[in-house]
Parts: sequence; C-alpha cells; structure tokens
Amino acid sequence: MRTPADYRQYLVGELFSIALNNRFFKISRRPNPPFYEAGTQSEEPARPVQSSLLNASCQEGTTLRALRALLEVRASFCVRCVHT
Repeated sequence: MRTPADYRQYLVGELFSIALNNRFFKISRRPNPPFYEAGTQSEEPARPVQSSLLNASCQEGTTLRALRALLEVRASFCVRCVHT
C-alpha cells in the first residue's frame, strides 16, 4: 500500500470479506444447509493481480447445491454493494 486510498480500498475489501463470511456462517447453521462451512478471502499475490477464493465443505453428492449457494450469496452481496 502506497497511499491512503490504497489503504481505504484494502479496508473496504476486508469489511466485505467479513460480512460475506458472517453470512456464510449463518447459512451453515440453518436446518439442512447447503454446506457445513464456507468462506471467502482475497489476496494480492503480485501487483496488479488480485485473486478471490470461495470455499465450502459439503456433504457428499451436494457439491452443486453448495456451489450454487456460494455464488448466489456472493452475487447478492455484490449487487447490494454496487447499489448502496
């Protein structure tokens, strides 16, 4: 990070990840959840490359259900962030 704007962008990304991980946690505690646990993280392995990772642990045979749930939650968060 070189500037205050870089630091601000970093903080926004961290807050986004925390909120998204909290949402995944709440979903995992529902009856018959699509996954046992799920999470996201972002990294910047080398400038200007950024990577995002979504992961989940699910019951055998429910991989597509878990993947759909991850992507739906992630997409709904992105839409809310863009429109607020």
